[in-house]
Amino acid sequence: MRQKKFYTLFIILVFSILAIIKPQLTLAAISSCQATEMCQGMGLDPNTICNPITDEMACKANSCCMWLNLPANITQSITETNQEQESEGPKLIIPELQIKLPGLVFSDQNKIQTTTDGDQTFFYIPWIGEYIQWLYNYSIGIISLLALLAIMIGGFYWIMAGGSASRVSEAKSWISAAISGLALALTSYLLLFTINSNLVRLPSIKISAIKKVELQYNIRNDNISEMNKILGPGDYCGCILVEDLTYEASGFNEAKIENLLRTTNVNSPYIAYSGLVDNLCRSFNIDPVYVIAQWRAESSLGTKGAAKKHNNPGNFTCNKASNKPTSNSANGYTVSYTCVKGSDGHYWRHYKNLNDGLIGYFINKKTNNYFSGYIRPNIYRYAPPSDHNDTNGYISNIVKFVNKYSNNKHPEDKYTDINTCSCYN
Repeated sequence: MRQKKFYTLFIILVFSILAIIKPQLTLAAISSCQATEMCQGMGLDPNTICNPITDEMACKANSCCMWLNLPANITQSITETNQEQESEGPKLIIPELQIKLPGLVFSDQNKIQTTTDGDQTFFYIPWIGEYIQWLYNYSIGIISLLALLAIMIGGFYWIMAGGSASRVSEAKSWISAAISGLALALTSYLLLFTINSNLVRLPSIKISAIKKVELQYNIRNDNISEMNKILGPGDYCGCILVEDLTYEASGFNEAKIENLLRTTNVNSPYIAYSGLVDNLCRSFNIDPVYVIAQWRAESSLGTKGAAKKHNNPGNFTCNKASNKPTSNSANGYTVSYTCVKGSDGHYWRHYKNLNDGLIGYFINKKTNNYFSGYIRPNIYRYAPPSDHNDTNGYISNIVKFVNKYSNNKHPEDKYTDINTCSCYN
């Protein structure tokens, strides 16, 4: 009879504890008026006691609050839900978890506290603290259920002990372990606060907003003097906009591409990919003759060098060797490559097959702005004299090749004197 009473009392005690005790983690508010450690330790919520107070005298009049003097050049603002953010300003996106967690609600992204210091904007993100708070509270619930189950098991063993001292001892060990674990979990907040109050404050994280910067692809300084070098008779300026060398204006198709590849180098592996080259030139709206002219100059249409060894038509390089695939995308195409060190000491992009290499060529040209602007600065960026290239000769050969085979002819680009090259400056 005593055993049953004892078991019943423990069950009532556990439910009473679960109903009364609910540890709370307090997220520190970003405000000049904040709650003191003493008031936070008493379980008072600074968000409802101190945070609404904006007057220094009123804050100091409350014994639970303290006034923090922010630097004079710092201004604070809270964006309300009904206020539209500036279209050019930074915006926050509330986290979207792949697995919905019951009871977890993140703060509205439109009410995130911000500060500005000069032209720099800072956000105070509470979402990580809110997530940790949810984990703590959810863990307490799980631990409580497990402790209750352990106590029930201990009580069952005690009832069924039949007077056996060893079984009663085992039942007591189940119950005592459950109560000890539950007590430790329920008092963990107090223990952490006693050790260091910062362990349970979970303040919002201050994050600086990164401004969007438009990348400018400029010619390297060491190539400018070379680019302005006086050309000789028969040379071409390269003052032709690549955007004007369109696929449609070229007059080419798959059959003509195959014929030009075969005429230029009958041993070129690119001949078998004439259909792919046609599709890529059409997709990226670039003259196939302009592309083939560069392949001819770079690797004799893929029959030598890195273009042949690494399926790399553009002889593109890397900063270092890496076996980890890197992916690039443009115009609906995506390919990946690794980086290998060549016998010449250069780090080359390596594509697993020529199909990927040809696609990678167009993607890289597109993403690095080689399909826009004048031919001359593009080639000086792509094949600079500092890499032992005859860049002026390279440009002249490309323009001559385009003028010979494409309908995109520009005879006016031929050099006569310095004044004819309009893209020098």
